[in-house]
Amino acid sequence: MTDTSNENVFLGGYIDFTNLDAANTAQLRASGHGGVYTHASAINWQDAADVSAVQAVWSAFSAQGSGIFESGFNSFFNAGNVYDRVCKPVGYDPQTITLNLPKSVSTFGTADLTSTETWMNNVRSRPELAHSVIAPFATPGGASSATNPMNGENGHVFSETDSFWGPLAQACLYGGGIALDVPVGNFLSLGSIWPDFLESQIQWGNAHGIKTIVVLSPGSTFTDSAGTVHNYTGSNVGPIVEDVQAVVDKMIAAGAVPTTWAIENSGGGGNVPAGATQAETTPESLNAAALWLANNAPTYQNGSITYPAGSTLNAATTGPDTLTVVVSEDAYKGDAHYVVSVDGQQIGGVQTATALHSTGATNTLTLHGNFSAGTHTVAVSFLDAEYGGSPTADKNLYVKSIAINGNTVTENKEIASNGPMNFQVSKPVAVASNVQTVSGGHSLSTAAGTNNAVVLTTGNQYVACHGATDTITAGSGSDTVYAGSGLVSVQGGTGSMTFVAGATGSAGRAVVDLKSGTNNTVTLGGGTSDIGLAGKTNVLVGSGAATFDLTAGLTSTDVISGFKIGTDHLHIGGLSSSQTQSSYVSSMTATTSGTTLVLGDGTHLTLSNVHATSVSSLFS
Repeated sequence: MTDTSNENVFLGGYIDFTNLDAANTAQLRASGHGGVYTHASAINWQDAADVSAVQAVWSAFSAQGSGIFESGFNSFFNAGNVYDRVCKPVGYDPQTITLNLPKSVSTFGTADLTSTETWMNNVRSRPELAHSVIAPFATPGGASSATNPMNGENGHVFSETDSFWGPLAQACLYGGGIALDVPVGNFLSLGSIWPDFLESQIQWGNAHGIKTIVVLSPGSTFTDSAGTVHNYTGSNVGPIVEDVQAVVDKMIAAGAVPTTWAIENSGGGGNVPAGATQAETTPESLNAAALWLANNAPTYQNGSITYPAGSTLNAATTGPDTLTVVVSEDAYKGDAHYVVSVDGQQIGGVQTATALHSTGATNTLTLHGNFSAGTHTVAVSFLDAEYGGSPTADKNLYVKSIAINGNTVTENKEIASNGPMNFQVSKPVAVASNVQTVSGGHSLSTAAGTNNAVVLTTGNQYVACHGATDTITAGSGSDTVYAGSGLVSVQGGTGSMTFVAGATGSAGRAVVDLKSGTNNTVTLGGGTSDIGLAGKTNVLVGSGAATFDLTAGLTSTDVISGFKIGTDHLHIGGLSSSQTQSSYVSSMTATTSGTTLVLGDGTHLTLSNVHATSVSSLFS
């Protein structure tokens, strides 16, 4: 097995390692960036039983090479030992090894440096491992102090010349790499000193041209400043993928991007249950987190930060709609960094505020996207809050205003701690070039190539939409709207609405807000759709992706046929900051005919012929 330079995201560990089969890692391997992370314990546990299960995982990743191997400071690689019996027979020859040192990194001295170099020399004495990178784990634990100086105590910094950290840094240079054990929950909840020190270690390693490896694991459960519980044990696990992204965002903001990412299910407290056995499309699994890293996370390569093609963290934002965010900062230990998302989807990369709030200056950030009609949740997430004990040593971010297509919401909000602050911003209705009113049961066909607005009043109307943009406002009758290839926006009335999108194979985009109609029918086609459910509605989903929006407190009875898990999603708006979408579901009942959800407001939603195994798999 050989390694390729494209491998920079690795998945594994030892809990459930043998279930990292071809089916559960297909997208990761196909990304061109994914490989396998093998913990020695995965082999040791199988060695007395059936090592072929471990070898089968290596076989699945054979095209991606041997990946990374995590070893203890032991005799694993000695002649005749486990490496000879299990690894060599199938050509497993890892060119990158992360090394657990025999003692705490804060007590690592010159004698330990000598013994570590001897261990590395023994491994490299094997011809197939002669050029391997051996990266010691250099993550300190505990609080910063004179005997564990992470906060500059007595002038100490991580460097090969430092009188405290020097021997450990020299071991990393000798091995050609530095590994950092980063439990996600700990990184996001333990203040700034420990994360800042780890980031300084990444920067040191990058500056010295060695491999810098961040090994992520779930970590400790914690509650953030907004009251959201981040749980990695038992039931209601999550949000692991979102938290992995938060770690990546913070490291980008600090200019501390590693050469290599890994994520493992490593045992002990803080495991994502069965994390390595889940399909990549299963939310809140380590497989899904690894796939997100492979598709989006940057790495430090050849002196610069490189993003995967199509990364959502760096891709230029495009689309017909304009989002502007006006911010300022209190600077301390550098400028304030933040990211912006709309309805949970990050737009653009990590942003920097440079205008000082005390001077009245502001920065205006302009982003672009394709936002549906109606109200959107725009989140501004502060990444690197700092407090040094006084008002002049306090980094804060201020949001003055947010606008979509010129519709401005003035907020003047201070964000003093890491995490998101949500703002409700509406997209204004496009000005129509052709406005028509229909009543008395007449039919109407809108003009092609124009923006049309149609107001339906009394009677039963039929409207065929052919324009570039058609906006239909329904009345109290029984109305039928047929969508063509443009964007059709429907605002339902108090009567019944029949909406047909793509009856002739059209891929037009639909935005439908059904309000409180008494008997609504929606048939979707091949375009993307955003459907606001209320009243009583039957929906037949087409081949396009559909999002179904429900509002807490607005009771409805809905039946959706053709719902595609992983492509189509439910979304509940109007929740308080302490509520999650999944927790608002009172019950989920699965039968042979489908799945029925009952929400906290009494809404009944039936997904015909859908057999969901978890509530979270249905929501965006």
